[in-house]
Amino acid sequence: MQIGGSEKAQVIVVVDNFPGVDERLIPRWGLSIYLETKNFALLFDTGPNPNILAHNMDILNIDVNKIQCIVISHSHGDHTGGLSFLAKVRPRIPVYIPPNLSLKRFVEKLNLIPVIVNKPTVIDEGIIVINANSNYIWEQFLLVNVSNLGSIILVGCSHPGIEKIVRKAHQITQSNIYAIIGGLHTAGIGDIGRIIASFNKYNISAVFPIHCSGNDVRYVLNQRIGNRYKDGHVGMRVAFSSSGIKIL
Repeated sequence: MQIGGSEKAQVIVVVDNFPGVDERLIPRWGLSIYLETKNFALLFDTGPNPNILAHNMDILNIDVNKIQCIVISHSHGDHTGGLSFLAKVRPRIPVYIPPNLSLKRFVEKLNLIPVIVNKPTVIDEGIIVINANSNYIWEQFLLVNVSNLGSIILVGCSHPGIEKIVRKAHQITQSNIYAIIGGLHTAGIGDIGRIIASFNKYNISAVFPIHCSGNDVRYVLNQRIGNRYKDGHVGMRVAFSSSGIKIL
């Protein structure tokens, strides 16, 4: 599937339970990530609370008026709880959601526009939403392709399994996967060998396990994948371009 590519992309972790160096930011269990390319900006998930989302966006100097759509990975409250803030400041903005009827009704009730993703959907040049259904929950992930570098995958919780997500991303886009940012939701250390094998198979250069990845999993990944491991947290900014990666 041809999705094109962007010259550059910037990722900012707006909400996460792992604290960062900026003590003004509020860490909280949940996830929200701001993505900006040359011509497009979106919010991936919204964290658990509208006030925390609004506060952290303000501290991070993110202009809410630049956001052109929202992508929700799955229906859990720690990913959808901040939607009411966006509904107040950006009413009728499109919200890309998995095929979940209760989530659709929730989005409509907030006076936002639900866009149900039943198949891989290109949002803008180089940006695609892909569904990765598990046996018990609809979850989707976001992929942005940076020209001459590769694709960055943003994941909410990886309930279907990060290996399945990586495999599906590669099958659909046929692009090199450069980085993964988000929750890995592993059942425990026993999953690590299988996960690392997947990272190795697809030559993934940078892994930022945040949110539900867990301290033990982060520690083991740090020990076993070397400098490919990146210590993500709330407030983290990462810039991607054809020349590589820069953690700001």
